[in-house]
Formats: sequence, structure tokens, C-alpha cells
Amino acid sequence: MSKHDGARRLYPVLWRCERCGRRRARERHHVDGDPGHNEPGNLLLVCSRCHASIHGKQALLAGYAKAQTQRTHCPHGHEYTPENTRVYKGRRFCRECTRIASREYKRRTRATPFPQPEA
Repeated sequence: MSKHDGARRLYPVLWRCERCGRRRARERHHVDGDPGHNEPGNLLLVCSRCHASIHGKQALLAGYAKAQTQRTHCPHGHEYTPENTRVYKGRRFCRECTRIASREYKRRTRATPFPQPEA
């Protein structure tokens, strides 16, 4: 168990970001930089965007988002065309991958849980 896990274990309830107040706080920032110092006054509950900006990594996040929008194919190789792309909460999803996953789920769940009685 790392020192960061101690903060997660001690303060599991996540509220709004203490810095911007707009997003759900999913991360804990140690004000003094010591991950072993888990006193409430040393921890800020922040969203990932604010945590990245505190550590000066905001440019990396922006570059990642730009790289994602420039991709022309999904991770399984299907092309992002208007017919094959669904946008949900600002993210793109491949309709073909969704169809495949849905078919696989239905195939798995259709199996009868109990053997049929013999006549």
C-alpha cells in the first residue's frame, strides 16, 4: 500500500472540487507535497483538471484531448465516420464496437441458467 492510498482510505467521501467547485472531486492533493502527511488541513479534494493545473500538467491534458479529437479510427480499427460515431457527454463512441459488445452481451445472457427437464 502506498502513502497515497492512506489519503484515499482516510477520506473516501468525495464532494465538489475545493478549487473550482464545478466538478466532482475525485483526487486528493497534498498541500505540502508529502503523501504521508494525511491531516485534513494538508489535503485538498480536487477534480483531475485542477489537480493537473496545480502540478503544471494542464498542457499535457490539453495535448491529450487534442490528440483524441484528431484520431480517425477507434481502438479496434473502425473508422470514425458520421454514420459510425455517437457523441455522448463530449466523447466519441464507435457504433460498430457498441453493436459488437451488445451482441456479445446478449449471447452470454441468453444461455439458460438451468438445464431443461427431459421429457
